[in-house]
Amino acid sequence: MSIPVIKIAMVGPRGVGKTSLLAAMYAELKNELLDIGCSFLMERGPTQVAINTRLRELKQVAFATGAKIQIGEGISASSQEETFTFHLEVGDGGEAEASLQFTDLPGGWYTGTGNFEKADQILAESAVSFLAVDATALMESPSKMYDGLGKYHQEINAPDFIQDAYERVTFTNPHSVVLTLIRAETYIDKGRVDELILKTRQAYTSLAKMLACKGISLCGCYVETVGSLYFNAFTKSDGVISTEFIRDPNKGYKPTRCAVPLRIAVHGAFQSAKDQASEDVERNDILIYNILTDLLGFNTPLKQAREKESLVVQVFDSIAQKTRGDDYFDLL
Repeated sequence: MSIPVIKIAMVGPRGVGKTSLLAAMYAELKNELLDIGCSFLMERGPTQVAINTRLRELKQVAFATGAKIQIGEGISASSQEETFTFHLEVGDGGEAEASLQFTDLPGGWYTGTGNFEKADQILAESAVSFLAVDATALMESPSKMYDGLGKYHQEINAPDFIQDAYERVTFTNPHSVVLTLIRAETYIDKGRVDELILKTRQAYTSLAKMLACKGISLCGCYVETVGSLYFNAFTKSDGVISTEFIRDPNKGYKPTRCAVPLRIAVHGAFQSAKDQASEDVERNDILIYNILTDLLGFNTPLKQAREKESLVVQVFDSIAQKTRGDDYFDLL
């Protein structure tokens, strides 16, 4: 029996931190799910190597010597398409109820320097996409040319290219988009979240309206993938923009809110798993056979299916309860 596979596209320009976001999301949500009797496991092989490597790099950034750091240092931007697979298990049966397959698409594929046709196909087949946006580029060095948005927002976040991609694609399944603001420590800790949300709405209203016309939901959230890096300055050399951050040595590695965007994908995965569990109950519900086996006290396939359905529903409800309204904001 095949298990549901939820496909998630990681969308955003090169170097914005998509793989770092995925690694931080996995680490935080794994512990959260363990508390409710669910295992969230990396697939052995490339996924395990890539995620563990990126988590180690994030910690090295947090605990490195010196007060300042430029993004790029210790965290290299990927230039190839990468796929990461995770499995959700309920109880101690050792069998996956659903799998989540993330594809991290190189930013160049959207800005015309790569295989945008393949990027469009992957996006079209996905159930969820995480649109990663660099919060510092959106907020810092406001420019009149860009109506008060950051002067490097267009160069770093490439919003026009990203919108073109979503507009081109004909989605084959129901789809939702989670706009995720990366490197938001500066604004969370300094009480500037309202300003961050306002600027995000200003920058992405056009995208939100276009997606709404296509029947695609869009929500926003903000995360701290390291938790101790605060914006200091932009530098530009030979056309390459770098972001300089001040490291808080007293905080170390303290990512927060990283599970928020991933809950949407996990919620969808468990909806599929719940549907599958209900189908298993119906398939095994053979009346005369079950009456006899129940009287004899056998552990029937129906009993097993009902127990599994109950566990999956419990986890599904727990995830739903943790998905609070204030974790997300609307773009319109």
